[in-house]
This record gives sequence, C-alpha cells and structure tokens, in this order.
Amino acid sequence: MPALTTVNEFLDVLHRSQLLRPALFDKINGQVPTLCDGELTAERFARSLVKSQIISLNQAQKLMAGTTEGFYLGKYKLLDLLGRGGMGKVYLAEQITMNRVVALKVIGRFAKNRNDTIARFAREARAVAALSHPNIIQAFDFDEVDGVPFICMEYIEGIDTGEQVDKFGPLGWAQAADYAMQAALGLEAARKAGFVHRDVKPGNLLVDRDGNVKLLDLGLAVGKEEHGNGSLTTAFDQIGTVDYMAPEQAVDSHNVDIRADIYALGACCTRWSLGVCRFPERPPRRSY
Repeated sequence: MPALTTVNEFLDVLHRSQLLRPALFDKINGQVPTLCDGELTAERFARSLVKSQIISLNQAQKLMAGTTEGFYLGKYKLLDLLGRGGMGKVYLAEQITMNRVVALKVIGRFAKNRNDTIARFAREARAVAALSHPNIIQAFDFDEVDGVPFICMEYIEGIDTGEQVDKFGPLGWAQAADYAMQAALGLEAARKAGFVHRDVKPGNLLVDRDGNVKLLDLGLAVGKEEHGNGSLTTAFDQIGTVDYMAPEQAVDSHNVDIRADIYALGACCTRWSLGVCRFPERPPRRSY
C-alpha cells in the first residue's frame, strides 16, 4: 500500500489498528479541525503524535505505510523496536494486564535453524527465571502467540557497555573495575545456580541510569544438567563471540566452566579501558 497522504487516511488506519483507547482516539480526532489552519498532511500529523508521545516513531512509520496489524502480541502492546539480532528482535512493550513497561525478546518467524533457536530460547527463559540477582536481567514470562515465542523481561533504560565506549571513549580504571566487579557478581550467581554464560561481552552488559550493571542474553548459557548427549551443542560447535572467547571454548564450547566467563570478562575490561578488544597483531620479524 502506498504511503498515506491525508489526515483522514491516517486516522482511519490509526482507528483500525486499535493502538489508542477509544476515548483518546475520539479526543485526538476532535482536535484535528483546530490543527488545520495550514496544510496538514498525514506525515505532519503523525510527527505531532510522536512529539506528543502518543505513539512511537516505530508505530508512526508502520501506520504511515498503512499497517493496521502487528501492534500487539497477546497481552502486550508493542511500543518500539529496541534492537535486532540473529534470533529476532527486542521490543519495548506495555504489559496491558499489569500496566507496566517491559522488554520482549521475540524470535523471528524465519529465523535460521528455527527449531534449535526456539529450544535455546526456551532454555534462556528457564535460565533467567531461575536466577534472581540485581546484576542479572529479570524474566517475567515466557509464552507463544500465533507461533511466535517470546520472553518478557524487565526493561532497563540504559546503554550497553560496548555502546558506551563507542560513544564516549574508554572508561576510567575505577569505573571499569566497578563494572567488572558487578558483572562478576552476576556471573557468580549464575555459576552457583549451575550455569555458564558462554557469551560475556560488552554488548551483553547493560548499565542503567544509576550505574548498575545487568547481565543480558543467557541464550547460550549451559547448565550442569545439559552436559551430555541431550544438549543442543556438541564438542564440535563453536558457541560465543570470537573476540571475547576463551581458547578452550573455541576448541570445545560445550564442556567449559566459569573460567571461560572470567576470561571473557577480562577481555571486556580491555575493551572498556583501551576502547579496543583485539590485541595488536605481532609485528613482522626483521631480518638483519
């Protein structure tokens, strides 16, 4: 469908999307005549709703394209797109029944190796639900709607440590040490519960406005009960992120322990302190 041009077209799509409560929609609809002192296009009207925080930019873009579906996932209203990765997307959402803002991690319908991905996804939900620690992201729910599985997690307004270094430069030693201590406390709690994270990296360490570090993405975590033939990974699988991976994990990603996570955390410290992760290449030999 071509992009909307008139305000009436936009209002029709907005009404059919059921994004707004009827009372709020009627109020906005009634205000349109007072806004029409000049030429008011659908795009300008959509921008005004975004500016007023009535709808998000992501929602406005979908509405402008004529989309009336995909704004809800079961009892959750999708507010904005927070990010995307290999498995799917992460949305900012409103849990309607609890009237709270959460983060939804959703698997895409066409994810590669989808069956294994869903199994790992379910494992992440169980792993996070089993852990209760201030330095580990909290999970509230794991569900599936119309064949789309998702995890409902606490929403943390903040920035991951990799993005922080990219935007603001290397951290001071005291701040880097504080981040490392907090991340280590979260990893120790995971270890006590029987989990090895296996993908510790700056992008999986989120910092909130108060400076609290939260460990994210337990999708690659392995528990004690999963060592054996029933696991999704074998000794020949390489799981994790190469730049932060311990040597033994590169050889055998399945049979690693907390020491692999400690190694990865050390690599994170290098990234935080120097702004880089990879160590410099060995200089070429000189011949005399």
